Amino acid sequence: MKDIVIIGAGIVGTSIAHSLSRYHLDVLVLEKEFDIAEGTTKANSAIIHAGFDCKPHTLKAKLNVRGNQLFHEYAQEYHFPFKNIGSLVLSFSPEDDVIIEKLYLQGQENAVPGLRILTKEEVLAKEPHLNSSISSALFAPTAAVVCPFEACLAFAENAVENGVEFRFAYPVTQIKKENDYYLINNEIQAKYIINAAGLFADEIAKLMGENQYTITPRKGEYYLLDKQEPFVQHVLFPAPSALGKGVVITPTVHGNYLVGPTAVNLEPEEKENTMVTLEGMNDIFTKAKNTLPDLPFETTITNFAGLRAIAGNDFIIEPSTVNPNCIHVIGICSPGLASAPAIGEYVTDLLLKNGTTIQEKTNYRKGRKNPLRISELQAEELDALIQQYPLYGKIVCRCELVSEQEIIDSFSSALPPTTMDGIKRRLRPGMGRCQGSFCGSRIMELLHTYGNIKMEELLKSSSTSYLLEKEIKRSKHE
Repeated sequence: MKDIVIIGAGIVGTSIAHSLSRYHLDVLVLEKEFDIAEGTTKANSAIIHAGFDCKPHTLKAKLNVRGNQLFHEYAQEYHFPFKNIGSLVLSFSPEDDVIIEKLYLQGQENAVPGLRILTKEEVLAKEPHLNSSISSALFAPTAAVVCPFEACLAFAENAVENGVEFRFAYPVTQIKKENDYYLINNEIQAKYIINAAGLFADEIAKLMGENQYTITPRKGEYYLLDKQEPFVQHVLFPAPSALGKGVVITPTVHGNYLVGPTAVNLEPEEKENTMVTLEGMNDIFTKAKNTLPDLPFETTITNFAGLRAIAGNDFIIEPSTVNPNCIHVIGICSPGLASAPAIGEYVTDLLLKNGTTIQEKTNYRKGRKNPLRISELQAEELDALIQQYPLYGKIVCRCELVSEQEIIDSFSSALPPTTMDGIKRRLRPGMGRCQGSFCGSRIMELLHTYGNIKMEELLKSSSTSYLLEKEIKRSKHE
């Protein structure tokens, strides 16, 4: 019998698990995919929003501002990539100026610190490559960029260190109420359920007989540009529209540039439609060039698309009115990433308000050990490390400078990778300019050897993404 079962291991589910791991509770996280962060978390703008664009007195406003504060604190404690670069909302017309002023006043009401409206001269001093027709901008110094996967992994690993269990490749297909507990898939007993299933949270609610929620998937397509000399210093937003924040141009924590997204509402049944379209790419190209005429699209590495869960104008985080001992966390679209740590706190508070008796641990382990990355070491430090452990000097990925030993080390972590993308997202081999053409085969060998997975069963990510068909020959040296 589990005290709490969390359904979904994205940034929201893992943040809730992280928050609950502070207490004496038997917590299980169920995830239908083979790893954390396989849904919305893995494909978004990676921005920790300041909180000025949320309507005052909403959950989005409250949790965004608090989440931003927590991200600044946790980045040091949990050692995930995070850069506090600030953001600019750009005005190119008198109509945009009105929007900028409104956002400023809204941000003031939301208690966003440090907001300022900059003149044209001040904006161009910060971002000299901008279209010269810029007239003003709203500057938010607390905005930041993060690696969503690594933040999610940090929270999940800390939760595991504090006793939370994760079970992957486990889709929830049935939930029954049995007296004073829930029975999941006729196997798992749970006193309490937290529904954090992202795009599929409405379907989990339906399994419990609740049909009042409908999630609309909203697709956003992106360009990812190669690393290069600093071209953009801040997160750059256009003045927002009704569908979202528009085409954003932002540095990433790893030195690339991200451009997008589009915002296209899909049908409810299209929750796995991540196809990139020519129409979407052309739309991003045109709008981004209006902002930065010299943006080097010729350095594009790849294009991708992500999906956001839309279920109204605000987050839905509430106890079920039908099923006692269930909390639904639904419609966590932007600024869901920035809000995630605060959502964890909020759900914990709801449990307490619902009468759940929980005792805080005295032996709770804070933070996470700083992962060793040879790309971050000085030459002398790396030389000394290689003298002791030679495989740190055997480079598997040249684009991102990832060693064989780093990949081997990942298999002994709290949440080891089980797929090729699992290694890619933890350590970045395959993320660079060649997109895995150099390192791919060696990563498969390491996944086979240290992950104890048969070659013909190796997966890229999902249960249908087999990497190899069959063995055709063996080396004569074996």
